[in-house]
Amino acid sequence: MGHIEKIRSTILVSQTASELKKFFSSIEPTPNLKNTASKAGWGVIEIIPENPHLPGIFAGVSKIIADEEISIRQAIGKDYELTENPRFIVVTESPIPDRLISKIKQINGIRDITIY
Repeated sequence: MGHIEKIRSTILVSQTASELKKFFSSIEPTPNLKNTASKAGWGVIEIIPENPHLPGIFAGVSKIIADEEISIRQAIGKDYELTENPRFIVVTESPIPDRLISKIKQINGIRDITIY
């Protein structure tokens, strides 16, 4: 079954199952600023967790950023149950200074980061 057929099948099932219908009708689209951040002078950190179930990864990253007095404009976590490559994307008011990269990499549960 191709992707389109799977989507159609999911829509049909979700329209007939009331709990699924409630769930899917409540989802709102969210723009991801990752690809446009550089045009606005913002920073982007993409965090790949070792284990996406481990709590505190985003808390650690946001604390390091806040300690530098940099505001977070957007934070998005790609759900580990819905994607093969879960990750967190953090868009900041200004680019992340190079000196913070090693601090962020030391946070428990982070496998890798990419700075854009």
